[in-house]
Amino acid sequence: MARNTARPARRQPPPATLEGALLRLAVAGDGWAEDIPPVPDGFAVTVSFSSDDAAAQHAEALALLGYTDVGVTGCALTAGVAVADFLVPQGLLAAHPTWWRALADQADRAFSLALGPVLAALADVLEAHLAPSSPAVRPARRANARPPASSAS
Repeated sequence: MARNTARPARRQPPPATLEGALLRLAVAGDGWAEDIPPVPDGFAVTVSFSSDDAAAQHAEALALLGYTDVGVTGCALTAGVAVADFLVPQGLLAAHPTWWRALADQADRAFSLALGPVLAALADVLEAHLAPSSPAVRPARRANARPPASSAS
């Protein structure tokens, strides 16, 4: 009987050019989302949850604050503690440092996406945030930005 020597397929890590941060916040209580600052106009921030219950309880409130729910990843901070992971683009970090600090101060963990090992360790979580339908994979238009000029052929 021949042995199967094929290696299991490895997930592709997120692109090395990904910039920004992933913040992991413990989801604590019913009114937890009330303390999350709204996303500044013209930027996209995605959020995933570690459990269906946390998503059902908080996704709608976060959507009202401008966050895009990208689903449940199953990742938990510790056994029994639900978490929400926020993918924050570098441009938002630079443009709104006060907003960034308000959100980052609530995080249990913060991961700089400039570090290669972080990309590999969080590949499963980042995959949900970087799905083709996610706003994190395309730049958000600023609220006051003009549409691009079309070129006549």
